[in-house]
Order: sequence, then structure tokens, then C-alpha cells
Amino acid sequence: MPDERTEVAVAELGGKIYVVGGFGGERALLEYDPAADRWGQRAPLPQALHHAGAAAAGGRLYVIGGYAGGWAPVDAVYEYDPATDRWRERARMPTARGALAVGVLEGRIHAVGGVGRERRNTGAHEAYDPAADRWTRLAPLPTPRDHLAAAVVTGRFYAIGGRLDGSYARNLQVNEEYDP
Repeated sequence: MPDERTEVAVAELGGKIYVVGGFGGERALLEYDPAADRWGQRAPLPQALHHAGAAAAGGRLYVIGGYAGGWAPVDAVYEYDPATDRWRERARMPTARGALAVGVLEGRIHAVGGVGRERRNTGAHEAYDPAADRWTRLAPLPTPRDHLAAAVVTGRFYAIGGRLDGSYARNLQVNEEYDP
């Protein structure tokens, strides 16, 4: 990468890898083209974020939640169009949080877990429909946690690992599956 950073959000879109924000990146959006082995700067995020989630759906990149202004969790949702190199704000997430996990299931972006406004873990599970620009609350995550990972396999959403209340001493080995 052209610069050092951590706590970034990353997603693949159109065969390219997008690296968003993070410590050391703040508002930066980097695009990596593996075929050309080349990095490029793209339009900066409207807001400096770290610990956000990123996902691609419908030919667009979405950046969801995260922390701004230090450690304030946000409910922001930004949509990036690589064809025009422009961002726009979309419907806000019902539960503001950072250190969440996101994944795309059946065309909707699911956001799970994270740290909410009281600096406590949330079990919030909400799905964003990009076509309707609308959020829906779903069955909560059984084990509220932050810094978790997510994967979608064969029509199921998996929430894996994480930690409790941001404590490195309270890491988890949990793997929970959501079946729509």
C-alpha cells in the first residue's frame, strides 16, 4: 500500500480491492488493481472513519458505521460509485456503532455487533437494502461483541470471533450462524 494504516475497511468490487479510512488513512480511499499490480487514490470519504464496515452490492461500495472524532460511534452509510468517483450519503443505520462486521446476503448488506454509544457491545443485526435505501432490524446477534469477522456462505451469514467490550483479554472463539 502507498501508506501505513490499521483498522481499515476493505471490500472487493469489480475485480479491484478498495481500502477505506482507518488510523493513518482517515478519509482516504485507495483502489488496488491486482491485474496491473497498481494502487490509486480515489475520492476521499465524506467523513474521517476508522473501525467501519465495507461491502460491495449492486456495483457500488458501501461504508457503514465506524468511529469518528476519536471514538464516537456513527450511524453513517456512504455509497461510492467507482464509475463517477463520487460518494453520497444513504439512509442512516438504526444503531450507531464501530468495530462491527458486515456481509452481503441475498443482495442486502447485513451489519452485526460492534460497540454502541454507551461504549458497550451491541447485538444489533440490521440489514440494508441498497435498492430501497432502507434498513430492517433482524434477529439480534446471540453473543454481542466487537472486532468480529463475517462471512456469507451458501445462503447463511456467519459472525465469527471478536471480543467483549474492546478488551484484548476477552477474545472469543464463538461462531454464530444466521439463516434468513
